[in-house]
Amino acid sequence: MRRWLIILALPLLLWSAYWGAAAYTLKQGVADVLQGQLQGQEHGAVSSSYTEARISGFPTDFQINMSDLEVRQAGVFSWTLPEMELHAPSYQPQTVRLDLDGEQTVQTSFGTLHLEANLLEIAVFLRPALALPLGRAQLQLEEARLTHEGQGGQGDQGSDEAGDWQLDLKALQMELRDLPDARQADQGDNAPYPYQLSLAATDLDLSEIGSDLPPDYQMIEVIVANLGLGFSDVWDRSVLNQGMPRLETLLIRESGLRLGESELRMTGQLERADTGVLSGSLVVDVQNWRELLAVLRGAGYVNPDVADLIVEFLGDQYPSDKMTLPLQIQDGQIQFGVFTLGVLPALP
Repeated sequence: MRRWLIILALPLLLWSAYWGAAAYTLKQGVADVLQGQLQGQEHGAVSSSYTEARISGFPTDFQINMSDLEVRQAGVFSWTLPEMELHAPSYQPQTVRLDLDGEQTVQTSFGTLHLEANLLEIAVFLRPALALPLGRAQLQLEEARLTHEGQGGQGDQGSDEAGDWQLDLKALQMELRDLPDARQADQGDNAPYPYQLSLAATDLDLSEIGSDLPPDYQMIEVIVANLGLGFSDVWDRSVLNQGMPRLETLLIRESGLRLGESELRMTGQLERADTGVLSGSLVVDVQNWRELLAVLRGAGYVNPDVADLIVEFLGDQYPSDKMTLPLQIQDGQIQFGVFTLGVLPALP
């Protein structure tokens, strides 16, 4: 009987020893990263801090609860949140799920963003290699509110001049996936590392920032995108001490949105220069363009003289409700023929 008890207890003892050793290693690794071990390294490194970490989940999971977490990259951003839960199956620890609760704050050079959501979950699937390269990452967001405070704050200037706004979103799903077999060998070591980004969002409420628009145009019902991203390096654990890889190329395979009675779709390809500015070409299809232009004109988003000029020059070329605009992007400037329509911000 004693022999059978030992035989039956041995797997449990071995699993308990594995779980305890792995849990200690995981917690110590998180502590090394989040307790400022990366401070003082080269400019651009990502550093983090927190006030408390607790580990639980035996025997099936590793669960780490962290309080007052802050992630920052000098001169780029600072992200703070009151609580984060990290889950990883004990039999597959390279699969990680993050549950983010409470209001989050992101500070950038463009202002401060506050995010509140009923659900915000990130799932990360790492490849089983020493550098832990990213295989796939998924984000799920539901019933979210994003508030922006401009650099001017909320002082005497008022919300408009300070750049303050608010957006409500019903749902957002995103997936970033690596494509290691798609890297172009003929470009040698300079070839960007390819990734695919898919995005789908529903019911983006613009009523706070677009109150002058008709009710039908205060809600973007659907947003979809399928993008090819080329980065300067692989997304792996090296980002913790070397900073995030730069976006080098952007291939817009498919993207679109529906706003009121109008639809916009876009394809194209852009490349990043050393200065961060983008150049390339885009093709934009606009369904029901005349009504959309009239709505934007009536709300004051398009100058009446410009609206009349667009109808005069393009009305005969596009007599139907569908318009196709071939756009050139040169050093960040969006050009349609001889007209400059706007400027894309330079990437960091």
